[in-house]
Amino acid sequence: NWDSKLSWFQRLLVIRSFRENFGNIATRNFVGGELGKLYTESPPFDLIGSYEDSNSCSPIIFVLSAGADPTDQLLRLAKAKGFDERLHMISLGQGQGPKAEAMVAQGVEDGDWV
Repeated sequence: NWDSKLSWFQRLLVIRSFRENFGNIATRNFVGGELGKLYTESPPFDLIGSYEDSNSCSPIIFVLSAGADPTDQLLRLAKAKGFDERLHMISLGQGQGPKAEAMVAQGVEDGDWV
């Protein structure tokens, strides 16, 4: 059993030697093993905290990774703040840029959330 025979650093070196493409994963395991999961796991997204830190001049922009979907949180926040009818969502896929720009311009004018 190599896990009990090698230190985290030695495991990192072995993996980097044989499978360089697993270097990121091995490095994350090394940091997590030596320093703790606090340094390798992302904290949960705090939408309410982000909302409280934002204003009309510093908006919240979502850049999502695969599997991330804050839609439910956003809908709940909009409802709680009385913006459920004034929330407009759009995904920036192919050709959606001009639509999104128009929605943002309209949102600036009307005070809606986009």
